[in-house]
Amino acid sequence: MRLVDGSRVSLADLNHQVLFRERDLGKPKAAIAERRLKEINPFVTVESYGKVLSQHNVFRLTANCHALIDASNNAGAGALLNLAAAKQRIPLVHARVWAMTGLLTTFWPGRGPCLVCACLETPSNHHPALLSPLPGIMGALQALEALRLLGGLGPALLGRVLIFKGDQFNFTEKIIRSNPQCPVCAA
Repeated sequence: MRLVDGSRVSLADLNHQVLFRERDLGKPKAAIAERRLKEINPFVTVESYGKVLSQHNVFRLTANCHALIDASNNAGAGALLNLAAAKQRIPLVHARVWAMTGLLTTFWPGRGPCLVCACLETPSNHHPALLSPLPGIMGALQALEALRLLGGLGPALLGRVLIFKGDQFNFTEKIIRSNPQCPVCAA
């Protein structure tokens, strides 16, 4: 497992990111997450990089990966991971959360749509407060999809976006299709 995160643990993270504790405030997220994951499972291989994902390092940081997981909730990082997934022809399991809503899908350029094809947008007028269990719900589903891929079962969400609305407490889905004119898929 390779973790890439150039940020540091903040007080706001403690509300919804279970790997961090109050004693971790101000420390590099990637290093703390690596240490915590090794405490939970000493047999796991984890590499952490305290770097901000950029166009200059994304291909190096994603080299030799079997799948990419976008848990950043950052549109810029998602776009970079989408480019890396397209270039390497590997799946990208993508999740995003805001307020009381979360979405999850798998992109696999060459086998289905990519992030650019899907045109997924977070509403610009959403309330900034994030319901704290939401990242855990979406993260657990994202882990399940990643384990399906790595275990050889294939993606459950290729061509579909799973949407969870916490205010209504329901799941819906939306079909997404590849765009034949997509500049990322065509490259």
